[in-house]
Amino acid sequence: MILLNNILKLALLTFMTLSCAYSKESRHFPPYKIHKIQLDYANVYIVDYKKKLLLIDSGRQKDFKKFKEYLHDLNYQLKDIQLVILTHGHEDHAGAGKLFQEEGIPIIAGLADKPLLNQGKNNTLCPTSQLAKYMISDFQKASFSPYEANLYISSNKSLELLDKFGFPIIVYHVGNHTPGSLVVEIPSAKVMFLGDLARGDGPFHSQTGEIHFYLCDLHENQEKLTKLLSSSMAETFYTGHFGPINRREVQAVIKKLEARKK
Repeated sequence: MILLNNILKLALLTFMTLSCAYSKESRHFPPYKIHKIQLDYANVYIVDYKKKLLLIDSGRQKDFKKFKEYLHDLNYQLKDIQLVILTHGHEDHAGAGKLFQEEGIPIIAGLADKPLLNQGKNNTLCPTSQLAKYMISDFQKASFSPYEANLYISSNKSLELLDKFGFPIIVYHVGNHTPGSLVVEIPSAKVMFLGDLARGDGPFHSQTGEIHFYLCDLHENQEKLTKLLSSSMAETFYTGHFGPINRREVQAVIKKLEARKK
């Protein structure tokens, strides 16, 4: 049993390492350019709108140096980033937030994730697969330097960024993966950033939709994804891990969640 446990743990670690090894790719949705950067465990996204940059998620603290290198490779500088939006307060997505604030870059987060940011710790994780169970201790104990977001979005609220920040983008507070999880939509580009409400299926099937590794309420997750699809015309969905996935693949995730009830 101990040997089996170690094999499973190594398998997931290898899976995550291969899937989230440092890399970058770009897509154009005129007038937007979206740069996906895979860091150590999670993706961050640079949204270029008429030379103004919005960053979605910060990555981990230890990723900050590598992120700056990628930023330079893309011919950008930290000072070009106007704003960071955190899809949620977990360490792999929000851990470097304080470092961005020290550079004068404001951060938006969900109000219900304020305790995670203030404590610099993940909340209780609920694995959705056997492999995820064997890696939970590594993610559960992850920590980062605590900080306070500059602006919080409260439950069931949305924020349009055009007037205040100059981006024709909408941020929705949806909860589920964490109490304060946010979704970011660019309506004119038919693009949505889901954070960890869903994921791509690893390094070899990155654009196949899959249930996220850690969710405490699968029924609610199904409801949230269904509502997002019904209220949005988005066709491209960027995820916190792997991806992006298309609308059909989000529907496939919803069906997988439905099957879990049976």
